[in-house]
Parts: sequence; C-alpha cells; structure tokens
Amino acid sequence: MSEQPGDVSESARKALDEKEAAMKAIQESQASRSKEVEASLPVLDPDVRVRLREMGEPVTLFGEGPYERRLRLRQVLAGELLSGKTLQKITVSKTAAKKQTERFMTKGSEALREARLEITSYSLKAARERIAKQQQQHTDTTIDSIESKRSKQQSLLSGYTTFASQVGGDRPLSGIKVSPDAKRALISSWDSKIRLFDIPECDKTQDYKNTFHGHKDRVTGVCWHPNAFVSQSNSSLNFASCSADKSVKLWGVDSENPIETLGGHSDRINKIAMHPSGSFVATTSQDRTWRLWDVTAGRQSYGVLDQEGHASPVYGIDIQSDGSLVATGDTSGIGRIWDLRHGYSIFVLQGHQKQVLAVSFSPNGWLMCTGGDDNIIKLWDLRRREVLKTISAHGGLISSAKFDPSGDFLVTTSYDTTLKIWDTSDFSHIRTLRGHDDKVMSCDISNDGSIVSCAFDRTWKYWNKQTSVGDDEIDELLLDKARAETESDLDNIPNSDSEG
Repeated sequence: MSEQPGDVSESARKALDEKEAAMKAIQESQASRSKEVEASLPVLDPDVRVRLREMGEPVTLFGEGPYERRLRLRQVLAGELLSGKTLQKITVSKTAAKKQTERFMTKGSEALREARLEITSYSLKAARERIAKQQQQHTDTTIDSIESKRSKQQSLLSGYTTFASQVGGDRPLSGIKVSPDAKRALISSWDSKIRLFDIPECDKTQDYKNTFHGHKDRVTGVCWHPNAFVSQSNSSLNFASCSADKSVKLWGVDSENPIETLGGHSDRINKIAMHPSGSFVATTSQDRTWRLWDVTAGRQSYGVLDQEGHASPVYGIDIQSDGSLVATGDTSGIGRIWDLRHGYSIFVLQGHQKQVLAVSFSPNGWLMCTGGDDNIIKLWDLRRREVLKTISAHGGLISSAKFDPSGDFLVTTSYDTTLKIWDTSDFSHIRTLRGHDDKVMSCDISNDGSIVSCAFDRTWKYWNKQTSVGDDEIDELLLDKARAETESDLDNIPNSDSEG
C-alpha cells in the first residue's frame, strides 16, 4: 500500500520515538543529578561553610550572604557530579531524626500563661465580631454592587497623587505611622529622634511634644497604641519605638522623654508592632529572635516571650487584626506564622529567594502579603495555607507592604523610589506613585484612605485621592499654609530706609 500525503513513514516514526526517549533520558538524568546535589547540600550556613572548606573552596566571598554562599556550594557540587565524582550524602541517624521531629517543650512563666489567656480572650471576641460583620456584608452584597464598587474603587485609586512633602529628619527616615485619629504622622529617623507631624498640613504638631529624644542609635520603627488620641491620656502610653541600640521605649505625647525603656535583645532591633489590644508589643531582632513585651498600664513592663525558630536575623513583623497570629520574616527568605494563643509556628511561608523584609495581614483575617529582596510580593491564603499569587512588583528591594483598613487595596514600597497601589479583588496594579528621590523605606494608610510614606531622602510625603470628598479642605489648608509662609517671608524683608 502506498503512503498517503501526511502519513509518517516507519523510519521517521522510529526516529521520533528515539528522540523522545533520548530527551526523556536526559531529563531523568538531570532530575537524578539535581536530587543527588540536593541530598549533599547542607541547609544551615555553618554546615555550608564547613562543606566549602572540605572541598577546598573559599569559605566566604566579599559581600556574600548565607543565600549566595549556599547557591555557590550548589554550583560546586553540580560541577563535581558532572566530572564523574561521587558526592557525599548528608545522612541523619534514626536517633537524630527522631530528635529533630520530636517536639521540645519548656515550661513557660506564669506571666506568659496570663498573657496567652488574655490574648485568647481578646482574639476570640474580635474574630466573632469580624466574622459577623463579613457575613452581614456578604448578605447585603449583590453582583451588581460588587462590580459597581470595584469600578468606583479603581477610579479612585488611580487618582492618588502627592499633596504635601516635608523634611522629617537630619538623616534617612526609617518608619512612619498614622495615628488612630488620622490627624498625625509619627516618624522615626536614623538621627535617633522621633518626630510628630500634623496631617494634612505636614507641619510639626504644636498641640503636643513634636520631637522625642532618648534612643542612642538609629530608630528603626514606631507603632501607635490603638487608643492614642482617642481615649488615652497624654501622659500614658501612646506609642512605642525600637532602635539599633537594642532597646524598646514607651512614650506619652506630653514629654520628650520616654515613660519606660525595655531591654532584652542581644543585637539591634529591626521592627516593632503593637497588639490590637494595646497590651503588648512585638519586636524582631538581628539576634534571630522575636519578642513579645507586656506594656499594660499599671503592670510592670517586661518581655513575656523570647521566641526562637528562625535560623537567621528576623526582620519583618505584623500582628493579625484579631490579635491571635503573628507573622515574621527573616533574612534567609523564610516567613513564619505564629499562634500567640499557644506559641506554635503553624505555617512556614516558603518561596522567596532572598530576605523577607515586609509582612502585612489584611483586615479580613486570612489574606496576607510578604515582600523582600527578590523584588516580588506573594499573596497568601492562610485558610488553605497556599500562595494565591506571586507578583514581580518592583525594580528593587521591597521595603514595606500595607493593606488599607478596609482591605480593598494594598500599598507596597521599594528601593526603586516608588510606591505601588494594588487592587486586592484581583491583585491588579492600579497606580505607581513617584516623588521620592531615594529609597522608600516605609508607608502607612490612615482610616480615611490617605497614604503617608518616608524615604532615604529624609522626606516624608502625604498622598491622597484627587477626587476624594476632603480634597477641597486639603487644598484650602495648603493654600493657607502657603499664604502664611509668604506673609512671614515678606515681614522678614529688611526695610531699605531703616538700613541706611
């Protein structure tokens, strides 16, 4: 029988089969080599150094971190395997393996027990209220209302622009937080000071102390008490700060000196977060731990928990709105979710290739964002314990991430000098905010949706929607400020007649 046009001859079919078999063999060989390399690759940095020394390689190179060092060892091992050498596998004895999987428990203090009970009581009530509110919103929501809200929201978000800018310190600014009443911005600086500004005017506040002294090194973060300027007295705890001087300080707003200083970390403190109850603050440190501090009024302030669990310095931290969970990120690219009610690490956030510097919980209780030195953000569903979406978000390191109080949008900041706004309904990019001249270090979002940011260029900026209801008032305030400054300048002009 003659072959019809389009038929494949027996010889051609045989050649194709041989090619597919060869490709499959190559893929299997590559997979086998990859497994063999991974089986010989240590996890901890001290073990990586030892292995490099054994292989006659430099233990460390200039500017090389743990991640880059382990990647270099992987490449060296792959080269050894390709040259025909047999790799030494890392073996763990049954006894050691049992010890690694065995849960090690230590008896906590009575103060820790009381703190866990208080957090449990608070978080259960907060979770019930949040769920009831979400159920009511779900009942009242229709498809048409969802589409209408989304369209209106994207229109508003695309209208964000800078309304004011102000110098915030003598050195780079490290952190910024908006007060619970949305009228003030608290800014930490590397000049060891903390400053309080009014918004939207962006002037130093005159109603309270506006410059706070006490730290002996760079201030690395600040956080507000949830009732500051609402029900807290001026002399009681209104905000807390952390510093490279290894201390946590508690402050009122009627004195430039701290109420109390807390110590315990053995290396610089990186970030600080306030528990929504206002009774505790949490800090992360270069000493590879994070701590929980009791700051309740009327009780002696002290650290109730010194939590290990990270293999490298801990940086980012955030506390869920219910107060039950804490998220931390470290410089090896690992994030963890901790349950404050019993102390366990309940979920490991794996996927970042470099250090995790930004972590943020959404107000909805189950969505969270992580970002870091690999220029990407990951959105996580804590209910399913999985990544919902990975986004190449910026052209530089991601320094912070923040959900707005409604959970409708997310703002990220980066060393590429920009802020970006993301719609959380589909994680689409809505707008890029430009204006800073150097690395953007931090941002926050007020209850009315306005955004504040601070940067390495020593300035902080106030951003708002061009079409928002309060813009006329903002414009009027800024015009009044400009008129006052102009009048002041005119008053200071020397009189030519009097000079003679």
